[in-house]
Amino acid sequence: MAFLAWLTTPLIAGMTAQAQPTNTVWTELGGGVNGPVIAVLEGNGDTLVVVGDFTVAGGVPANHVALWDGNSFSGMGSGVGGNISSAAMVNGVPYIGGDALSSNYNDIAYWDGNAWVFGNAFSGNYPQVTTLFEHDGTLYAGGITAGFAGLDDHVLRLVNGNWEPVGGTLNNLVRCLGWHDGRIVAGGDFTALQNGGGTNLNHVAIITGSDWGPLGVGLPDAVNALQDMDGTLYAGGPIRTGGVQDFGLARFALGASTWEMLMPGSTAYVPMGAPDYPAVNALCTDGDHLILGGKFPLDVNGVTGSHVARFDGSADAFTPLASFNDAVSVLAWTSPWGLVAGGSFTMEGSTVANHLAHTDQATSINTTERAVGPFIFPNPVVDQLLLSGVPPMDGVVEVYGLDGRRLSATAHLHTGQATLDVSSLAPGLYLLRLTVNGQPESLRFIKE
Repeated sequence: MAFLAWLTTPLIAGMTAQAQPTNTVWTELGGGVNGPVIAVLEGNGDTLVVVGDFTVAGGVPANHVALWDGNSFSGMGSGVGGNISSAAMVNGVPYIGGDALSSNYNDIAYWDGNAWVFGNAFSGNYPQVTTLFEHDGTLYAGGITAGFAGLDDHVLRLVNGNWEPVGGTLNNLVRCLGWHDGRIVAGGDFTALQNGGGTNLNHVAIITGSDWGPLGVGLPDAVNALQDMDGTLYAGGPIRTGGVQDFGLARFALGASTWEMLMPGSTAYVPMGAPDYPAVNALCTDGDHLILGGKFPLDVNGVTGSHVARFDGSADAFTPLASFNDAVSVLAWTSPWGLVAGGSFTMEGSTVANHLAHTDQATSINTTERAVGPFIFPNPVVDQLLLSGVPPMDGVVEVYGLDGRRLSATAHLHTGQATLDVSSLAPGLYLLRLTVNGQPESLRFIKE
């Protein structure tokens, strides 16, 4: 078999100065679903429970909830109706929260192994669970008790089959729950306790004794997502509101007294225009990095992307990880499937990704090794593939098939870029192996 040839001249003069899309490769999971995904829960083995506003998953009927067994989707009983807001896995049992899930009075359901069991966390007329959160086997719910007197916003905890209050009533919506310094944290639209008392909570509160207390001076706008990582609490929210810069992402270290704003210069890398209200709506961690999802475009040092990014440890340091065509509502780091994203999107770049996609981040750039990482462009590629963004030092570049066969001659990279004619490759997925200073890195690309 003849090896592919490396070209000696650049594909297009000056291309390395042009914006290039993130090269993280995403794959639609199991054929996707036919409506927005709200939650992704990791089960036993390779299984995932996917929850959202859909009726078909992987081509089979699934009423708002589906089980992915590692090979295919199946429905879970008769499913769940109503308006779903959230889901959580507790000791291997999936719970779904929302309102009118089976009747006007059901705001929660759990799977008993054979069917969905419906019940109530909150009381009153038309109760609603707005968010679910699990910690150490205990389920917490934020939600609304609705009655003729109005709406009350609470947090509850499930103990021995009974729901008990956590703290007092807040004066507005609880959007998310998290954990910090051994205590439950709430985030949302609220600014104080409903009964006042002079305590300003400013959208984020932590249990202090038997009631909610402030966490620093709070945050300037609604908190959409919370994530604790190595003892530091991260909060996501609006990046820009009506053209005015907002906080986007902030963190509160263990023992700190103030929040650190992590997107103070967002106007430089979150382009103006659609969406007019970019926001961080989801947070997760792979154990080493914080990953954020939502509705936001990014242009970071000439690398473009949208709706998923990695936080690289310091203010305004982000790496785009996706090019979805619409918002991401949920991110989940799973052991069998890597990073899983769900939301309103239907495409990732030029690849179909119906509301559900995953990546193992093999093509992510390790920013601790170099400030600007390698890029391959375009991806997917038809005929010529450009590798750039490598320091001008001796590097070795090779192309492999997924079966381990080397398909190109070894090229020595001295100038920081190279161009490969891949027109003879059959359509499919390939690995470009780059070795610099003895450190190998693999970038995946798709040949169309």
